[in-house]
Amino acid sequence: MSHDSNDASQQVSTAQAPTASEQQASNENNGSTPGQHETNSPPAAPKYSPTDAELEALVKYVARTDVQTAPRLRIREDNTGSYLDYSHPRRDMAEVLFKQAIATTDQDFANGIITQLAGVSSSGRAPREDELNFLRATVTGGQPKDQMETLHFAQMGVIHAAMMDSAKRLQRTRNAAERESEDRTLNRLAKTFAAQMEALKRYRSGGGPSVVQHVSIADGGRAAIVGRVTPASQPSAPETLATAPLVHGQASENQPAHDEKDKPLLSAAKDGEHQ
Repeated sequence: MSHDSNDASQQVSTAQAPTASEQQASNENNGSTPGQHETNSPPAAPKYSPTDAELEALVKYVARTDVQTAPRLRIREDNTGSYLDYSHPRRDMAEVLFKQAIATTDQDFANGIITQLAGVSSSGRAPREDELNFLRATVTGGQPKDQMETLHFAQMGVIHAAMMDSAKRLQRTRNAAERESEDRTLNRLAKTFAAQMEALKRYRSGGGPSVVQHVSIADGGRAAIVGRVTPASQPSAPETLATAPLVHGQASENQPAHDEKDKPLLSAAKDGEHQ
């Protein structure tokens, strides 16, 4: 009797406790895993919707990119070495866009700006495209109105780069004398940059020769300006289209200005200037 009772108890226990393989098969059929109901799933992220301020910033950004169309500069290499070039499928169009961005029609002036910026971005080593194009963007981003403003923006970009280098050296040095020297250098560069900003404002506001309507002499011999003061107007130079190519950072005298296939584009550009 005792033996039969133990067998019945074992059968009941086996029926009540499924095996591990049976439990796994049951979980797979139900599409669940052990412990799934015990862990809360993270809430779904809310759907992104741009704010009014973000949409306004996007509109302004698109408008700004429509104005700034100057091509990037590239440092290419061939069997003769490295040379400067434009990142654009048509070289003649790239030259026109770049000269338009720096407010000139003189190819020699454009070549000079490019080679000078490349020289500054090298610092005793090969020029780096990122540093070169930062300086390029400093010049073209200011949207100069003439060649003098182009030179001014180029100088401001160089001074800014020197300021950043000086600040980096000041942060790294631990020597008291070197820190004092670097601090003076950084302050001089900062003052120079501020003076450049003021000079640019005066130049753009017509701070050239002024026309005075009346001058009266007050007591004590001091001259007082009476009436409106207006800046003298400056005649604008006629525009022409220069077409000399840039070869190894310089204009080549032996190479023709452009291939025959490029002439229609240049002719169209000239015709557009006269209309």
